[in-house]
Formats: sequence, structure tokens, C-alpha cells
Amino acid sequence: MSKQWIDNQGVEFDRNAGLGASEVAAVLGYDSYTTPYKVWAIKTGRLDPDEENAAMLAGKRHQPTVLQYYNDVPERDAEMFDVPITYREANPRLWATPDAIDYEQGRIVELKTTEVYNRDDWADDAPIRHRVQCQIQRRAYDRIYHKIDNTVTLAVLIGLSDYREYEVPYNQAWAEDSIQYVIDWWRRHVVADVPPDVTPRDIETFRRLHPDDTGEVIEADEELAEWISDLDRIRGELSTLNKDEKALKAKIEARVKDATYVRTGTGALKLTWQERKGYEVKPSRTRVFRRLNEKQAEKELGE
Repeated sequence: MSKQWIDNQGVEFDRNAGLGASEVAAVLGYDSYTTPYKVWAIKTGRLDPDEENAAMLAGKRHQPTVLQYYNDVPERDAEMFDVPITYREANPRLWATPDAIDYEQGRIVELKTTEVYNRDDWADDAPIRHRVQCQIQRRAYDRIYHKIDNTVTLAVLIGLSDYREYEVPYNQAWAEDSIQYVIDWWRRHVVADVPPDVTPRDIETFRRLHPDDTGEVIEADEELAEWISDLDRIRGELSTLNKDEKALKAKIEARVKDATYVRTGTGALKLTWQERKGYEVKPSRTRVFRRLNEKQAEKELGE
């Protein structure tokens, strides 16, 4: 499902016709939640964008609070800014939507919130996906206001009580190179309708696009045959390792008996009992990989 937006020039555009700043970060591989493959699936109309979850909605609702923290510093006067700035009209259209603009300081301000358990992600610096987003926001703003400060302030409220600010210096050369990469990526994958490589993070998305097997028989090319051979080898090694692990555990437990700790030259091994509550396995669906030998393949495939 596409979404129509109106940018800073009053032009209505389809969001699937290009990329926003956070999507640029995903295409560059810096987003821990969205991958290039998922962006491709959405932009080619194969997959609807995810609906806003509770964390995303909470983040939007608390933006005014984060903005107030920022404005509590004297000589600051930032205002919310929610209009997409188009900085490239051609295919792909590229735009960015800064959260706020401090007109007194001439500075972009990004407003973020996160839970307490994410505090470590912000220990030394802001997460890279947010810093990349700041770079793209700054690049976009050149289009309408060339005197904007070359530093973006990234303001975050952690757990609704821990307010922090991070300064993100603008790197124009890096931003330009990244935008060119994204333009080339769009041509290779979206325009040419060729999917990016599927990574382990993409399996859930991939299975949403391919929910059923068809019974079709395909011939393995050299690369696919090599992957299947590697899978056979790894499965064999894992099977041997699992057997070895069980044998070693049995020997150790028999020797240790009722003791809890075994001192070793590199520390200690601790053996305790763990109670596990019974539970009902919920229905699920997964893709089963079953290797057929030549005789089994001949029987199933009728050749």
C-alpha cells in the first residue's frame, strides 16, 4: 500500500517512488531493524510497510517533551518540523524530514526516545543508524537553507528521565558518496526488479513473500549445488559435535557426581539442576530442509 506525501515544495509524491533518510540508512546497511532486502520488497510493492508499533507511537508522542528539554537551554528556540524536504526529484526521489529546526542556532535537531534497557547502545555515542540519518537530514537541508549549521544535534530521552545530547558533525563527502551509492542501488534493484541478497535477518520477510512451495523441480546451478554441499558438510559436522558433546557431558557428570563446582586451571565448571515449566507448543510453520539421496530423489521426482 503506497502513501502519498506532500513535500516542502507542495508537490505530492508516492513514498514508494523513493527513499527517506531512515530508509537510506537501511540501504547502506546501518539499520538494525530494516534491511536492504526489506526496503526493496516495500518499494517494489511486494510488501506493505510495517504498521507503527507501540514504541514508534510512543516516540512520536514524546517528541515535544524531548524538544522542551532541548529548549530549556538559554538562546535556543527549536520548533517541530514535519514536512518532507525533497533534495532529489529524479528516480529515485530522495527526501528527509528533520524532527525540529532551531532557527536561533541555525541547526537541525533530531528528537529520539528509547527504553532504559537500550541505555548501553547510547553509552559512548549515538547508534550509527541515527548518526547516518542526521547526515542525510543535513544534506537535504542544503536544498532550502544553505546557512544551516554543519553540526546536527541528536537529542534523546532514555526511559523518560535520562536526557542526553550528541553532536553529529556533517561530513559532506561521505554524505555525497552514500547518496550516490543509494542511487546506484535503486537502479540495480528497484528499477531492474532484482532483489538484493537475502541474509539471515531477511528470512521472515522472504517467507512472507514466498509462503508456500509449489512442487516445482529446478536444476541446481554450480553455485546452488555448492551451497547444498556445504550445508550437507556442516550438518554432518554438527551431528558429530552433538554426539561428542553428549558423550563428554555424560563422562563429566559421572565423575563429578553430586558436586556443584569443578575447579580447573582456567576457572571452574558449575553444574546445577534447572527446573523447566511445562508449556504448550503453539502452532507454527517453518521451512523443512530434508536431504534426499539419489534413490530417494528418483522415487519422489519420478525420474
